[in-house]
Formats: sequence, C-alpha cells, structure tokens
Amino acid sequence: MGIPERAVRAEGTVPGGRGETLRRLALWLVVVAYASAIFYVSSLSGTLDLQYSFPHADKVVHFFGFSLLSFLLRYAIQGSISSSMASTSYLLSVVIAASYGASDEVHQAFVPGRTASIADWIADAAGPAIFQGSFYLQARRRRRGSL
Repeated sequence: MGIPERAVRAEGTVPGGRGETLRRLALWLVVVAYASAIFYVSSLSGTLDLQYSFPHADKVVHFFGFSLLSFLLRYAIQGSISSSMASTSYLLSVVIAASYGASDEVHQAFVPGRTASIADWIADAAGPAIFQGSFYLQARRRRRGSL
C-alpha cells in the first residue's frame, strides 16, 4: 500500500517518521550548540581583548548574536509544532532568547573579571525582538498577498 502522497512533506519526510524526528533533533542540536558557544565565551575570565572601531560596538555584537539565537530557535520551534501554531514561534523565540540573555548576564556576574550589564541585556533582547518582529510582519504581508 504505502503512504498517501499528501502525507509526505515537501522536504521528503513523512510526518511522524524517523526522518522528521532526526530533522527536529538536528534543529535543536544546532540551538544547543550555539547557546553553548555563547555560554563558553561568557565564561572566559577577564574582558575579551576585542578592539572595536566605534563606541558601544559590543552592544552590536550582543544585538546580532542573540538575533541569530532567536533565528535558530524559531526555526527549531517551527519544525516542532503544527503549522497552525507557526506564528507563535516568533514571540516564543524572542522570549527564550531574551531570557537566555538575562541568564547569561547573571552568569557573567560570577565570572572573575566580568560584570553583568543591563545595557548588554537590553541589546540581547532588542536584537531578537526587532529581528523576529520584522520577519513576522514580512510573513504576515506575504500571507495577505501584498509585498
């Protein structure tokens, strides 16, 4: 008999099948690996000797670093929930990335030579909020048929 054609996703995986499970696992492993890299860099004692070319450039690094985390999170979340809940993934990815940014700043308070910074956390949260907000609005416009 076989699986009905409509049950096979565009990526070629069968809903609920082994290929889909491995794909979901891979998406979440990328999230965990990236979050672990953030944790590792935050664990380094002392200030990092990065020479920035303009004032507050470290906030730009926080902004884009946590924007990337939110992107990876949204992709993993969307791969794990039903398509009818996809719009929830935008907000959820912002909340998780901003929360991880807050926990990262608290963690840095306990690392010798590092300090926690509200300004860093604001950049950690603003990046995902602006990034995901932009993607959400773009996806919403596309669904409505206007670009």
